Amino acid sequence: MPTIIIWSLWKRRNHLKHGKTTSFRSVVLKVNSDLWKFGRLVYPKMQDLPIRWSNIVTFLEKYKPKIYYLPICWKPSQGCLKCNTYGASRGNPGRSTYGFCLRNSKGDLVYAQGEEIQEGTNLEAEAIAIREALAHCATEGVN
Repeated sequence: MPTIIIWSLWKRRNHLKHGKTTSFRSVVLKVNSDLWKFGRLVYPKMQDLPIRWSNIVTFLEKYKPKIYYLPICWKPSQGCLKCNTYGASRGNPGRSTYGFCLRNSKGDLVYAQGEEIQEGTNLEAEAIAIREALAHCATEGVN
C-alpha cells in the first residue's frame, strides 16, 4: 500500500511541476482504485473486497487466507527401491553435474552416484542423471 500511495503522490508532484493540474481528490480516488485493483490481483478469489480505501485496509487486516495442503509421501513397497535424480548446471549452459540415489523401503541409502559432466544445460544434466540411474539399475538387475 505505501508504494502505491507514494507512487501516486510522486505522479501528482510531477504533474504540478510540469504545469499540469491534478486535484488532491483525484489522487485519492486513483490510490483507492489502484489499491482495489492490486487487492483483486493478489487475491483473485476474494470476491467481497470492498471498494473504499478505509474498508480495504480494515478488510485486509482481518483477512486470514485458508491454507489447504495435502502432505505427500511416497515410500517404495517392501523389496522395491526408490530412485531420486538431480542434474544442475552453473550458467545454463555451463559447468554441469548430475547425481542419483537409490533408497530402500525403510529410506536407507542403498546406492548413490554423481559426477561432473561436460558443459550443458540443467535439462541436459537432469536427462543424464536419469539415463545413468537407469543404466545402473539395468546393470545391477534392479527392477
